[in-house]
Order: sequence, then structure tokens, then C-alpha cells
Amino acid sequence: MKTKILFILFSMTILLGFSQDAYYWHKSKKVVLKKIAEKRFIIFNGEIEEADLRNFLNIPTFEKVINKGNTVLGNSVIPYKNRISAIDTWMVLEDSLFLTTDLKRQDEIIYESSCYCTEENVELAFTNLFYVKLFDKSDIELLEIMTNKHNVMIMGNNQSIPLYYTLACSKNSGGNAMQMANLFYESGCFELVEYDFFGFEGLLACVNDSLFQYQWDLNNTGFRGSPVGLDINFCQAREITTGIPSVKVAVFDTGIDKEHPDLNNIDSASCDVESPLLSPSELYRAHGTCCAGTIGACTNNNKGIAGIAPGCKLMAISSSFSWNFMQKAAGGINFAWHNGAAVISNSWGGPNYDLPESEPFEKAIDSALIYGRGGLGTVIVFASHNKDCTQIYYPASYSDSILVVGGNTPYGERINPECYYYGATCDWGSNYGQKLDIVAPGCWMFSTDIHGAAGYRDGSEPYSVGPDYFENWHGTSASCPIVAAVAALVLSRNTHLTQKQVVDVIESTAQKVSSEDIYDYQITAGRPNGTWHEEMGYGMVDAYAAVMACPTTYFENKSINTDTEVVGCDVDIQNVSVGNNAKLDIEARGNITITGPFEVNLGSELVLH
Repeated sequence: MKTKILFILFSMTILLGFSQDAYYWHKSKKVVLKKIAEKRFIIFNGEIEEADLRNFLNIPTFEKVINKGNTVLGNSVIPYKNRISAIDTWMVLEDSLFLTTDLKRQDEIIYESSCYCTEENVELAFTNLFYVKLFDKSDIELLEIMTNKHNVMIMGNNQSIPLYYTLACSKNSGGNAMQMANLFYESGCFELVEYDFFGFEGLLACVNDSLFQYQWDLNNTGFRGSPVGLDINFCQAREITTGIPSVKVAVFDTGIDKEHPDLNNIDSASCDVESPLLSPSELYRAHGTCCAGTIGACTNNNKGIAGIAPGCKLMAISSSFSWNFMQKAAGGINFAWHNGAAVISNSWGGPNYDLPESEPFEKAIDSALIYGRGGLGTVIVFASHNKDCTQIYYPASYSDSILVVGGNTPYGERINPECYYYGATCDWGSNYGQKLDIVAPGCWMFSTDIHGAAGYRDGSEPYSVGPDYFENWHGTSASCPIVAAVAALVLSRNTHLTQKQVVDVIESTAQKVSSEDIYDYQITAGRPNGTWHEEMGYGMVDAYAAVMACPTTYFENKSINTDTEVVGCDVDIQNVSVGNNAKLDIEARGNITITGPFEVNLGSELVLH
């Protein structure tokens, strides 16, 4: 089989100054880059082994093979004039010896390009591809004229967006793919021109899940021309924790597919609010399985997606969302916190369901917030909804202690009807306003689907990635479980935190993202955890910053008669008495402070570390 081998070569980095020849366009704004002199992006034609390449280029060894893999255009592209796309085999190498070789003179090399660095010192490379969307189907003649003139190949057009074409450059083109995309954009002849680039760090995937490369929300390597690195910092967070089984996340939704091959951490306790016995959970639709995958899909299993908190347990709370729902929902919330749920994720709410205010439901919420987790409180997370208005609907609006989550795009803006969604504007937007607390990615995302043909995808539609996964997961329903998962990671780091402390950590560590600087975050009355904006809340959730935060654990007004362990970042002890023969074990990552009465009785033991 004919293959191509992609190389990124880098060692002693010499950065040249910013150049008007090195730039790309993002939303009508020119983004200027630095050219990296000793790094190259290269595509070899044919199936070539490393040993053959060493002989071909007359170099003794490749000292560092960073990564390698395969990629294809995918079945979303209809080949143009029966053109067949070869499989690409890429590698990331460190070696400066290629600089002694005139790359374009080698027959085996079909494309080579410089690499670049942004003003934020993020290194990136443009592949040989770029994308053009026509104004009208008759513009295909103009596209053919321009591609022929500049030796650019039309690979095919998109099945769902027929006017959206994939173009490929070679070493014989009039420039590299960045330069050609700039030329096509600046011609003004096309509705849309997009680049295909990635950050070097993005190739070094922190997990081996097969669909992780598409999860921009977890690791954004420049998805659809978006800023590299605009994501929730998943890879950094998972170096600290992937979650622990004692931290359970209840997914109150349409049920979880317990047979899904990528979901093996579902708790034995489950609830179906439609059943008089409240157990076990049922599977009504695929929505809940998508939520569950975002939170807890297995990682490093060489398949599917990566979940944010795969080490935590998933608790299924299912509903068909039918009549008398609020009474039933009260039972679901009560079941969750009574059965040990540390976090409850709720990707639902009015006005679609016309949800009335409900005293039993509100009492259930209050009980979870106050009495859950042995009195520390259960973290409750709600989606803000998708009506593009300034109202947060009930029940998300019921309590200020509920964490309300809106949605943002990979470009750092609130999802709204002006956003491009698969090449066209969408007809929905993330709700916002005074009750909005935070945002998380909410469009162009992947998650688990009901396995087989019963879910959103049966494996036959365009863009399909098989019957077990869904590639169009979107809305604040997709944003909500991201924040729920981050809350679970925070609690996995310190199970002694109160519900309020978890919320404070997530809000105070949020990233102040702002597309084109349109959001002016301000100090706002009633918002004590930093600057805030009505469309973005405190900003986009940051998993790494949240798990690294170190709030104080207060241990006060206690009489200890049995062995007790206190774990925290900073621990504050006040008015504590340790009874006879009891042991108090205090473990702090920061400081241990005794600020009030502290009594250690005869035969008792105090351990500090």
C-alpha cells in the first residue's frame, strides 16, 4: 500500500524575527508568526521504514523519535474526480542533520515546509492541507483555475457541506500550505478559507485513545484555526489525578449504557425515577451516555475517547422526562446524595420541559447541598440551556450554590448563532446572565454513544466514527459534565473539601478567555471569586489549575473518640479534643495551623505530616 511519512525535525532552535511573510488569518485578523529556522515539516511519498530513511538521507541515526502514527482524510471527504487519498504515516523527530540536505531535490519528498512560533511561544506546523468553501457551486471553475495556476490539488469536498473543499499542496506548489491559504483568502473569491495546523505539544498525546486527536476540548492543537492550547488543560491535570473510585458522579439524565465498551466504571447503585422502586436505572435515549462518556470514559485503552475523570465512579440516575417530572426528580436527587454521590451532573432544565417550581425538589437540592458527603455537601452542576438569552431557567436558577455552566467555542467565545458550526451558523446559543457561573467547551465534540445501532449514530451517516461514539456532541448539555468531572477531580485531590470550597476553587481558577477581547471581565457585586462577565461567568474551566488549588481545610469544634484522618492542603485546627486512646492523623500539603483550643488526652496520639 502506498503511504506517506510525515516528519517534524527540530533541535537547536533559532527563532527569526516576526515576518510579514509568516502569518495566517483568523476572523479577518492577521496573526503574525516567527519562523523557526531549524525545524521542518516533511512528507515522504511511499512506504518507507526508518532504516531506509537513514540510508536515503545518509545519516547514522535518529536519536529521538518522539511519536508516530497514521492519519487519513476520512470518509467525510468525497474524492474529487475519483482521486484516491493515501494513508499518511507521520513521525516527530529531533535531528538537525536534515539541514545539510536540499530537501526539494529528493524525489521521495513530496512536500516540505518551515515551522513557526506564535507570539505566545507556542510552536506549530501547518500540514500540506487547507480548506476552501465556495460561495456557489458554479465557483468550482474558479477554484480549478486557481489550483491549476498554483499547482495545488483538489482532494475532494465535504459530504455534509458540499461547497467545502479540501486542498493539498506539494513541493511544486507556489508556496507552502500557509502561503497558499493566505493567497486564496486574500483573493476574496471564496466564502471561507481555513488552515490545517497543529502544535508540536499536541502530537505528544497524553493518552492513546484513538479519538483523542479530535477532542479539542481536552487538548486543542489548533482545531479549525482556533488558538492552540485553548482547552481545559486536561493533559496537565491528569498528571496530578485521574480521579478516585470513592468520588462518585451521578449523571441525572436519560440513563447510561452499561454495556458500552468504553464505560467500565459505573457504580452498582443506580436509580430510575420513573420506577416506584427507584432502581435500577433504565436506558431511554443516548443523551445520558454522552454525558457519562465526557466524565468517565476509559483512558489509555487504545480506543474511543478519553474521559476527564475515568478513575471516579459513574452513578446512573435515569428519567424519561415525562409528566410529574419535578416530583420524580426530587427522588432522583435524594437517591444520589443518600448513596454517596459527591457530584450530581444535570444537563437538563426549562423551558423545554416547562418545569414548575417544586417544593419537594427544592428540599432535595437543599438536603444534597447541606447533608451530602457526610455534611460536607454534594456539588450540584446544571447546564445553562441553549436558548441564546439572558435568562437561566429554573431549576438551575433555584440556588446560588448550584454551579451553572454555559458553553464556549474553541475560539474563546460564548456559543451563539453567529458562530460557525460545521461550516454554517447555528440556530442556538448558550444562555447567560446574572446566574451564570462558568463556561466549558460545548461544540464540535466527541463522546460515547449507545453502542450498536440504537444511539445517535448507527455507523452509516456522514462524519460517523462508528456506532459506539458520537462526533456531534454539543450544547450546554456537553459543557455541564465537563465541569462536573473537574469537580470530581478536585474532590479526588482532597475529599475533605466542602461543596462551597469546590465551587470556589473552580470559579477562582477559571481561564479568562475572550475571543478578539470582546469580553471585559469585571469585579462584580455578589461575585467574590474574581472578575466576571455575564456571557462567560468567571471564564472557561481550567482542570489543571483547579486540581492544583490549595484551599484551607477547617477542622473545628470536634471531639475525637476514634481514629480520625484529616487530609488537606492547608489545615486549620480549632477547638478540637482528642479523647483517650484515639488517634488524630493530619496530613497537609501546605501548612497546619492551630488557631484555637486544642486538647490531646491521656493515651491519645497525634500524627502530623
